[in-house]
Amino acid sequence: MLPSLLTWVVSGLSLAERGRGTGRWTAALFLGEFLCPLLVIAVSGALSGIAAAVAVVGVLSVVVAVVVRQLRLA
Repeated sequence: MLPSLLTWVVSGLSLAERGRGTGRWTAALFLGEFLCPLLVIAVSGALSGIAAAVAVVGVLSVVVAVVVRQLRLA
């Protein structure tokens, strides 16, 4: 799925911007992979367990995605 997502992201960029776009996408992917477990552990300590923490992080991720999408359309 990752190659398909990267292709989808890069297809909207010009040839001159594709290198930077690929780098930013890769940086965002690895930053998310690093921060997500830390966030889940922190939230699970404040809530009743890991299931609730994963739900909260999931809802937060959807909200952030919707906000970013709306900002890009504006």
